[in-house]
Amino acid sequence: MDRATAMLWAIVILYAVGLASAFLGYASYKKLAKGYCEAGSLFSCEAVYLLPDKYVKPLGLHFSELAPPYFAALLAMGVMLLMSPGSTGLLHALALLNLVGVAFIPYLVFLEVKVAGALCLYCTIMHAVLIANQVLILKQA
Repeated sequence: MDRATAMLWAIVILYAVGLASAFLGYASYKKLAKGYCEAGSLFSCEAVYLLPDKYVKPLGLHFSELAPPYFAALLAMGVMLLMSPGSTGLLHALALLNLVGVAFIPYLVFLEVKVAGALCLYCTIMHAVLIANQVLILKQA
């Protein structure tokens, strides 16, 4: 396996981790499953979920409801890129879609730290995935 293919595999695996975290966050937000970040600790997903600023008002959706389809789209694009590694158009589209998520990270972390006074473990994992993949995607370009 050459280096470019290995980097594409890393991108796909990281997006799979991001998607899993997005689903866990969604399940925790909807109280479908018990989360791993308990209220009162450094990681308190519940405190973060309760923030009114975590809603995308024009869509009427919480970020936790947007994360699973967003990461599913990123993962699908990553798999397509793995199947056709020479597609620069697809690579650029993936870089742009990933960058949209990266652009929101400072705002979301501000809300978590300054407003909620806690971090969301699932959100932190998704943020790390987006930043790592942005670096990997830029190395592919």
